[in-house]
Amino acid sequence: MNKFIFISAIIFTLCTMQSCSDENSDISYEDPTNFFMPAADATDELSVVRRQFKEEQGSYLLFNDTLQHYYIGKDINGDNQYFTELLDVKYSVGGNLSTKDKYTYTYLNEDMCIAATEYLKKFLIPHFSTKLRPFSWFLCGSITGKNTNGNLVKPYALSGERTIVLACGQLSSLNTDARKQQLASRHLLTVIGNLASNNASAFSDFTEICSKYYKTMLNKPTDVSANDYVRSYGFASSTQTITFPTQEDDISSFATMVITYTDEQIEKIYAKYPIVIQRAKLFKADLISLGYKF
Repeated sequence: MNKFIFISAIIFTLCTMQSCSDENSDISYEDPTNFFMPAADATDELSVVRRQFKEEQGSYLLFNDTLQHYYIGKDINGDNQYFTELLDVKYSVGGNLSTKDKYTYTYLNEDMCIAATEYLKKFLIPHFSTKLRPFSWFLCGSITGKNTNGNLVKPYALSGERTIVLACGQLSSLNTDARKQQLASRHLLTVIGNLASNNASAFSDFTEICSKYYKTMLNKPTDVSANDYVRSYGFASSTQTITFPTQEDDISSFATMVITYTDEQIEKIYAKYPIVIQRAKLFKADLISLGYKF
């Protein structure tokens, strides 16, 4: 009798699992990456550009931060209601809540969208190996947000786990490659600093050398400048007069250094500070390991 009950239980369980499997097979989940592509039937020039970019570069291309916008019905007053999903730059993969960091953007006209795409392909993408390229690029006119102190800021770029945003409005007044390269350097400095901050483990050999000094008091002799004092400990420069730099400032200063100067120039400029030279080499090697191309 017990054997019969046991076998019956197994059969019931298998039937239940099959039933659940059949039920789940009817559920349709929309691929969220669809929201990063133009509509399948869109034939306008920018839609064509975006599709070609994805095929050639492997990343999605956006000119607007609206991922979804559609009619969902009327409210009790009879007013139309819409669902809108905006691009969350600081979105974390696996997270289910929007971040508190909010930015607003101005948008490029069609001609500038095309010009910004060519700028991206010529001046920025060559520095990003396939493994370092973001899930998407968002090219806009300008970026506006607030820093931690609540002050208005207009950064050149933003980056997160699924997008890099570039403010490209200045391109309309840049008529030479040399001037466009200057803008590209500003974009790269911001993006590299963010990449290093967002991939802290990849730069641990760089940060651990100075980690115990971050934000601690300088206690420097009165006859030594703040810059000379912090450089003797391995920092590129001093951003404060009474404390050592923060980790964020430390990363930002070395990002600026390795992008601006060659290895030979760094060794000449910081000849008196061997720890700075050592950390510059580590930072550059870590950046290359991530997939950055100099």
